[in-house]
Amino acid sequence: LLKFSKPSKGDFKPTDINAAVENTAKLVEQSFFGSNVTIVRKYADGIPSVSMDEKLMQEVFINLLKNAQEALPEGGTITIYTSKEDDNVRIDLNDAGTGISEEDMKNIFVPFFTTKEQGTGLGLSVCYGIVKAHGGELKYSSEPGKGTTATVLLPFSPRRGQTA
Repeated sequence: LLKFSKPSKGDFKPTDINAAVENTAKLVEQSFFGSNVTIVRKYADGIPSVSMDEKLMQEVFINLLKNAQEALPEGGTITIYTSKEDDNVRIDLNDAGTGISEEDMKNIFVPFFTTKEQGTGLGLSVCYGIVKAHGGELKYSSEPGKGTTATVLLPFSPRRGQTA
């Protein structure tokens, strides 16, 4: 918890993505107590380090995991996959929840757009900005009633102009 409470300084350094994702999953999993939501980990071996600001990326993973948990009102499973894809690490967070309508999918990264009664509509737009600042990509795929996958692609090597 102490690690998460300090503000980020915006420094990029080589990071073990599996360890970063796992640390975040352990923290978030504690808040799932009583919601009947389980996190399944499927981390690939041999993934090179990723140049990233670990604190900022953990904020992204926390938000994506909490969104996935909220999509499982009756409980269920969130599966986290890591893999190599070309010159990137790929992190998929998959839930078998309620899914996102085609109309809402068009707006999920728009600031202040929300489908949640208590939401601000800033979570995914902030996540999108953080991932872009890392030279990466954040995308969603979803099928209403079948679930959603959030995909984060991060380059193994820093890209020019990379700032957080």
